[in-house]
Amino acid sequence: MIPADELVNRKLLQATVSWHTHPSDDQASLVHMWLHLSDLGPVRFHTAPDASLELTLDQPHNSSDMDEYGQVTVGPAAENFLMSRFIGQSIRAVHRIIDHRIGTEIGLRLELDHGEMRILNLGDDLFITDTALGFLAGLLLTLGQFLVAGEAVGLELMPTNLERWCIGVCPQGVLCL
Repeated sequence: MIPADELVNRKLLQATVSWHTHPSDDQASLVHMWLHLSDLGPVRFHTAPDASLELTLDQPHNSSDMDEYGQVTVGPAAENFLMSRFIGQSIRAVHRIIDHRIGTEIGLRLELDHGEMRILNLGDDLFITDTALGFLAGLLLTLGQFLVAGEAVGLELMPTNLERWCIGVCPQGVLCL
């Protein structure tokens, strides 16, 4: 594992993603994301069992067929994937997002040259948004989903899983996973 501070002052060169598909599922689910950073290499973002967001230096794995459990497809992030718009930009700062209820760092807010992204472990789902969590709070409540997340500004909401989230670009740039 590497500390999030290692991302600062690194240029985003490429993003790679792995998606899990299964014939019984309507949508693919994001399993991992790798940000390829200058002078560091590929950093894998993974949802850890303790609800934290785990960062490791790791090469993207190969696509694989898991028989009755579906397939995992690994490849470059699509042009419409939220992180893709930041390729070529540098990470200027990293801010931790803490679930104060369990005392765990569940995500990061990355400040880049021309915008910011939030990457979180929500109910063991990798969640990526370019929208402030204040807006997400309202969206989660609207969908009947609850989240406990605390950012430096003191945002605190209530928890659960996100099994009913859609995949795609939702209102105001939220990538729902």
